[in-house]
Order: sequence, then structure tokens, then C-alpha cells
Amino acid sequence: MVHVPPDLLHRIKLHGQSHVLAAWHLLPPPDRSSLVEQLAGIDFEELEDLYARRDEPHAELPPRDRIAPLPTEPWSAIPPATCTLGEEAIRRGELAVLLVAGGQGSRLGFDKPKGMYPVGPVSGASLFQIHAEKVLALRRRYEAAVPFLIMTSPATHAETESFFQIHD
Repeated sequence: MVHVPPDLLHRIKLHGQSHVLAAWHLLPPPDRSSLVEQLAGIDFEELEDLYARRDEPHAELPPRDRIAPLPTEPWSAIPPATCTLGEEAIRRGELAVLLVAGGQGSRLGFDKPKGMYPVGPVSGASLFQIHAEKVLALRRRYEAAVPFLIMTSPATHAETESFFQIHD
């Protein structure tokens, strides 16, 4: 793709967002296509509306009596066959754990990926460590490989990867 589609270019200019194309000429064609797809999915009018209302107070939470935890079932209500199927799937290596960890800890006053935040009240263990230890416990219990996958964002990937390498 050599050029931005005219209709998209018009929308971008109309909403004062031409700066997003400042380095267009430096992008290889696959990255240009990816950028066009991303920009095409943006509702610029909604963004403008949200930005215009950025200082408005947020809506109040519903009353406490309308907030309830999700219903749960006691372990005794789960059919034993279901548990057995799950355990067998783990032993066959059909289970993986996916941790969605793309966020920064900035709202916590922490300038690193959120998973690095120390939450262990005594140990100071990070969120990453606590989840990794749960996966290790599963591996030991079922004597099976349980892949631990961590989804990051471009903003957190390198630091998260480094954290896991350092902490083995």
C-alpha cells in the first residue's frame, strides 16, 4: 500500500489527526497496511466527544444493594466426571495458563508493568511471581507441562520479558 485511502485521509484531516501520518513515508508496506486497518477502526467523532467531556464528573456507582457478586457453585455441586476430565486434560498437556498483562502500574503509583507490582504482604512477591507459583503448583500436582503464556503490550513487553529472565 503506497497511499492512505482517500476516504480515510479525509476523515483524519477532518478531525485534526494528520499528525498520525507524519512518518508514513518511513513505514514498510506491511506496517502501512496495519496502520490503515487500525486507523479505519477509530471512531474519531466519538473520541472528540469523549475528549470534550473529559472534565465532567463520572457517573455515580449504583447503590450498594444493586451490586452483588457473581453466582458461584460449591465444589460439591461440580460433577466428579467434570473434574476428572479437567485433570486428564492437564495431564495430557491440553491446558495452558494465559495471563493478560499489558498494563502499566501508573494508577498504582508504580512506573513499571503492573505484574511487577509487589503484592505479597509479607514476602513482597509480585503479581507475576504469585501467578507463576500457581502454575508451578499445577505442574507439580499433575506432573504435567503447563505452559504459562503472558500477553504483553508494546509498552510493557521488554520490561516484562527482562523481569522473567532475571527472576528465572
